Amino acid sequence: MTLQLHGAARPRMSMLGMSEARKRIVQAGLDFAEGRRRAAAQQAAAQAEREGQTRAEAERQRAAWEARVGEAVRELRRLATERAAAGQPIPRKPGFAWSAILDEVCAQHGVPHALVLSVARTAPIIAARHEVMYRLAAETAMSLPQIGRKLGRDHTSVLHGIRVHARRRGLPLPRRPSTINPEV
Repeated sequence: MTLQLHGAARPRMSMLGMSEARKRIVQAGLDFAEGRRRAAAQQAAAQAEREGQTRAEAERQRAAWEARVGEAVRELRRLATERAAAGQPIPRKPGFAWSAILDEVCAQHGVPHALVLSVARTAPIIAARHEVMYRLAAETAMSLPQIGRKLGRDHTSVLHGIRVHARRRGLPLPRRPSTINPEV
């Protein structure tokens, strides 16, 4: 095989040795690619085996969690129904958080928290979201912007939700402290 300089010091193989060199290069490339393919297949098989165990374990944990949550939700619904039938308010712990209202409404409507806080717009989710807005306005000292931040909405969306829920249920609008000084 002879080397010739072509142009600016670039080595080039002669025509006689080109085909043999090309065969060796192609074969080396094929061997390399085959080795990489085998290694990738072995890695994929090992990872699939690991993930299979991990997925099965995660599935068992998820099923156990859903069973626990389902029991808790059923118990909350039972208690809320009993208290509502007796005309008793649901007792609150001192210093309860806004999430307690969210928990109660989600349990009552059978809607997950994530959907109430999401952008989903189906009727059951919207009804639950509007009830959360109404109850937060009526039962807490939170302002409309604060309620909106908790629910990922604008204060005007909160105001609309409160009005719709009150109109739908025939409830009075919750009284909000006035920001205007009545003496002026």
